[in-house]
Amino acid sequence: MNCPRLLILCFFNLLCFISFSQDVGVTNILTQNSGCDLQYPQTVTIEVTNFSPVDLNVPLTLTYKLNSLAVVTQNATLAIGSGSSTTFTFAVPISSGLNHGQNTIVASATNVLDGNTSNDAFTKNFNNDLASIGGDAQMDSSFCDTINNGSVQVVGFQGKILMWQKSINNGASWSNIADTNNFILYNNLTKTTLFRSIIKSGSCSSVSSQAATIEINEKPTLPIVTQNGPVCIGTVLNLTANSIDRSNYFWSGPNGYSSTQQNPNRLVTDTSFAGVYSVYAAIGECVGDTITMQVRVVSGSEGGMTSGATLVCQEENKGTVDLQGYEGSVVQWEYSENNGADWVVLGGTEPFKNYENIRTDRDYRALIKNGTCPSAYSTQSKIRVTYEGCQSMIIANLLTPNGDGKNDTWLIQRIDESVELSVKIFSRTGKEVYSSNNYANDWDGSSKGEKLQDGTYYYFIRINGSEKVLKGSVNLMR
Repeated sequence: MNCPRLLILCFFNLLCFISFSQDVGVTNILTQNSGCDLQYPQTVTIEVTNFSPVDLNVPLTLTYKLNSLAVVTQNATLAIGSGSSTTFTFAVPISSGLNHGQNTIVASATNVLDGNTSNDAFTKNFNNDLASIGGDAQMDSSFCDTINNGSVQVVGFQGKILMWQKSINNGASWSNIADTNNFILYNNLTKTTLFRSIIKSGSCSSVSSQAATIEINEKPTLPIVTQNGPVCIGTVLNLTANSIDRSNYFWSGPNGYSSTQQNPNRLVTDTSFAGVYSVYAAIGECVGDTITMQVRVVSGSEGGMTSGATLVCQEENKGTVDLQGYEGSVVQWEYSENNGADWVVLGGTEPFKNYENIRTDRDYRALIKNGTCPSAYSTQSKIRVTYEGCQSMIIANLLTPNGDGKNDTWLIQRIDESVELSVKIFSRTGKEVYSSNNYANDWDGSSKGEKLQDGTYYYFIRINGSEKVLKGSVNLMR
């Protein structure tokens, strides 16, 4: 055989073996995966595999292309064992071009001596899902009873409706409704109910829409109303209504008056403010019954005049002071025992005041107040107490001569200290133990200088110059 020709043939065969034994390609794109609202930059990392029967450490041309964007190319020398893989990350990341929805990325690895180009490239599809947006459940409604129907529709959402939910405790808990339409029907709700939809966009987390409220109200009860009338001109009329849960109030009155306050006030400037005032409560579309009341407007308080007896017996008396010609209401009665220097407040709001067994002269008067007007006093009635022809004395029934300054002597109170009294005191056995023709409140429970025993003693009192005798008993206690 010709030796040069043999050498040339062997060199040619070696080149062919080396050429056809190099085979590399991209077998995976590791970084581009489906996600929710993917953000830039996006790193691109690929897996490169050596399909050759020999280990390689050769320069490669590596590329990737996202959708319709320009190809990104990078040259690198990679050492890859036969049948093995390695990873490679491009220096240039994805900084634009992501679509919402499906995206396609193609990566490849080539070599000038690669004898098999069919496995150079790898294609991967991935989704860039729009974020879930719950939107707004619309058509809030209010009903006055349990006979009702309607629909709630969700608008402005992004994604798919997974279900609807409802709540009857103002959102504290929710129950699911298997309905994927963009609206929900309801009828004959018995309680206020919230409706919302659950939205999910692709791989993004689900979200809820804003809730719609279907309010079910009961008819409000009749308000309980009060006023401060009669109202005096120049003062403020106060109208009040009790609190009714979730209610609004609607007042009306004379001169075109109206108010939506629960407890409105109104300055009264003349008598035209008098008349009928009305109010009703409403909850949403539910309107309650109307209640009315009459308001009087007055110009002032009139104290009126008092009248009654002018002279009574001191020992035993009883009578009435009457009030007439007043305008307003009796606030209280008062009396004075020092000609009006000081006054004592009495109970009673009647147009009269009864008295009984008063011991000293008294002046009586009544305090009158007409609505919001300043109060006014009545005239005064003076009742003078006399002993003439009367048992005009207050006789103590207790004697405690123990030196404490209280009831140490037996006291007889007289309207006129100039009147002389004859006094005789007897024991239970009838023995006279004390006697005086002009008693001066000085008996201390002794007889002729000796202390008497505790017990009940009996007195006889006569007004000097009179034949009338008063009898009674006094208890002696030391």
